Amino acid sequence: MLRLNRIVCLSLLAGVAVSASAQWNLYSNQSNNPNVPQLNAQLLTDSGVGAPAGAFWSEVEDNPAFPGVSNTVAGFSVTSNTGTAGTFFRLADDFVVPKCGWTLSGVKVYGYRTGLPGQITGGNLKIWDRSPRDAVTGGQDPNAVLLYDSGAQGSAITDQIQATPAAVGIIYRIFNTQVPVGTAPGTTRKLEQVTLPVNPPLVMGPGTYWIDYTLDPAAAGAVFNPSTTFDNLRGIAGSNGLQWQNAVNLWVFAEDTGNPATPPNVPQDLPFILVGRPGFCGVVTLEGCDLPGGVQVTVEIRNVGSTSPLQTAVTTLDSAGKFCVDVAANIAQGVYDVAVKADTRWMRKVTSSVDLRNRATFTLLTGDCNGDNEVDIGDFAILSAAFGSQPGDPNWDENADLDCDMEITIGDFALLSNNFGQSGDN
Repeated sequence: MLRLNRIVCLSLLAGVAVSASAQWNLYSNQSNNPNVPQLNAQLLTDSGVGAPAGAFWSEVEDNPAFPGVSNTVAGFSVTSNTGTAGTFFRLADDFVVPKCGWTLSGVKVYGYRTGLPGQITGGNLKIWDRSPRDAVTGGQDPNAVLLYDSGAQGSAITDQIQATPAAVGIIYRIFNTQVPVGTAPGTTRKLEQVTLPVNPPLVMGPGTYWIDYTLDPAAAGAVFNPSTTFDNLRGIAGSNGLQWQNAVNLWVFAEDTGNPATPPNVPQDLPFILVGRPGFCGVVTLEGCDLPGGVQVTVEIRNVGSTSPLQTAVTTLDSAGKFCVDVAANIAQGVYDVAVKADTRWMRKVTSSVDLRNRATFTLLTGDCNGDNEVDIGDFAILSAAFGSQPGDPNWDENADLDCDMEITIGDFALLSNNFGQSGDN
């Protein structure tokens, strides 16, 4: 059973101000860019009509491989009980937290009120340790553990959305403009980006979780949430969005029946972006050492091109050479240089322009017996003095055991000789 297990990283922060917490876009559902919701924002409709200045279309799609049928759902109701007394809807979808975990501080979701832009005031967000839907009854799963409930909250709301990697603007949700007969595009469904806060931030270990949310209209009436949208596809494999229908007390699958309604229905997912701070993961290869587990490494996060660390963390490699560190609160979303120095024996390696949301790899060369980040005559002298020794011998020196086999032999000399005269990165 998944709980709030957290990879524990020993982090020693050097010179880091932690009063303000920089936020990252950690994940965008079904999108290959964590900053962009998967709404297939386009400047032209499929029929060739241009969007208004500063705006984009998000068009309900068809699949040319199955001609004559388009999706028909512009949005699923996500109206809270402030919209219509006694009747309300919630939407739910899953996400996966990677190995190094996240600290989650908010979720961006997308809604519209037909003909009533700017009429969403907030909502409620819940986070579960599994699907909230009982697989047998379709009702609320009694075994699902509620990890977070925001209560009723006002939210940060904007109509300026990161529509593409390069452009921010207004997005209008429209029906298909060509299939089966086409619907003229219009501007009555302007999307709002609603950031539902997670406060206090939720520390999340690796695993699969579900968000579950509802949105509040400013007055009586419905709020709709578009589904994820892909060019020339009605949906993609793995889509499993849910809608809670309070009138029947059931979670139903978010599906599109098609226009015209043609079996089978197509499962849909929901666009959302998770906001918070990442854990950073790396994999270290230690030259000469096949057993990296337990080796201590010092990890520095730096501005690109700088040798001054913004954050210094000391942690330990696992048996596969992996490590994780929690990214400091003052480090803003972006790319950074990451320096890794292991133990005394391996020289420093810097990998440049790393997105800390992604795993990075480091190969560290050995031979640095005295820890000065270069291989020279001083290292040769240390190894020579320890030659032939094993643990317990009076001349044993672990820093000369370059191949980690617990004895100082010709193999260690070979490693040092190969790297003689080399220096690690600054």
